[in-house]
Amino acid sequence: MGSPTDPKRRRELRSFLFGHESPKRIRLLIAVGEVYNIKCIVTTDSHYLKKEHKLLHYNFLNSKENESRETGDFYNSTYMMEKEELFSWYIQKYDNKEVMLYIKKLNFPQEFMMVLDKKRPKFQNTDLNKRILADYKRRGWITRIDPEDDMLRVNGRKILPL
Repeated sequence: MGSPTDPKRRRELRSFLFGHESPKRIRLLIAVGEVYNIKCIVTTDSHYLKKEHKLLHYNFLNSKENESRETGDFYNSTYMMEKEELFSWYIQKYDNKEVMLYIKKLNFPQEFMMVLDKKRPKFQNTDLNKRILADYKRRGWITRIDPEDDMLRVNGRKILPL
C-alpha cells in the first residue's frame, strides 16, 4: 500500500480525494472533517469571485500579447457560487433523500416541497430554479413545467413522504 509520506502514495491519495467531483468523495471528506472537528468548505474551481466578473477575468486572461489562453465556455461557471447555486448544478448526483435534505437545509422556498404533495405552485423563472425543476421532472416528481407570465407553473405529483 505504501507509506503516507511516500510521494507516489500521496499523489494517488490526492488524486482520489480531489481528482473529480463525486458525492461519495465529498461525503468522505465531510466525514473526516466531522471526526477531526474540522469544518469543510466545498466549492467549484473558482477563478473569479462573482458571476458579474466574467468579462474582467476574460480581459485579464487575454492581457498578455502573443499568449493564447483558453477562454469561452470553460470559464462560464468558474466563479465562487453560493451554496444554492452549487447545489443546483450538482443535484443530479444526489439520491432522492439527499435532495430533500439539502432543499430543506439550504432554505429553498417552500414551493419546492409543496410540489411533492401534488400542488401546483409557481416559481420564479430563474436559471437556478429551472435546473432544480428539470431534475425534479427527470426523477418523475413533477409532470409539467409551464411558463406563465414571468413565472413557471409546475404540476407536482404525490411523492411525500419519501
